[in-house]
Amino acid sequence: MRISKISILIISLLVVGCGAALEHIRVPGKLMGWKVGFQERERFTNNNIKEIIPVSETIHNWSKMVTFQYKDKRKDNPEKFMQELKLSMKNKCKNTKWEILEKTSNSILYEWSINGCSPLKDQHELSKLILGNDGLHRVAYTEKVKSMPKDTRAKWIKKLSNAYLAKDGKKVEL
Repeated sequence: MRISKISILIISLLVVGCGAALEHIRVPGKLMGWKVGFQERERFTNNNIKEIIPVSETIHNWSKMVTFQYKDKRKDNPEKFMQELKLSMKNKCKNTKWEILEKTSNSILYEWSINGCSPLKDQHELSKLILGNDGLHRVAYTEKVKSMPKDTRAKWIKKLSNAYLAKDGKKVEL
């Protein structure tokens, strides 16, 4: 009997813990004509990724993508995580171009592109990392092009610059 009471207590605590609201990244504006192409939450962690693509495309054949990613309890500087991503891309494609566009104590906005790096397709990405109270958040806009059109690039730089963390419907002050 004692074991079953302890089991119930543990299960109850786990369920309550799963219901706790986490911070999430918000980007101004709406994504009309887009759909979730892929999403995954790692088992036993709150690490997750969601990839949003145009409605007429598939996750295996997309031209544009918005990615939301969260690393639970990752509390290191966003630039450190960005450097890990940069090293990973440079290992795949030596001629990866990478530039930091904006940096604060808890966030970094950067862009990268690859061109002529078979078997990978040309890509141009704008991305922002924000260190929150719960973990590290990433949002990115990617196109499979050599170079993003200037107006599209400017629009997404503005959107990502204005991205922020929210929890329980309120902006998180960091």
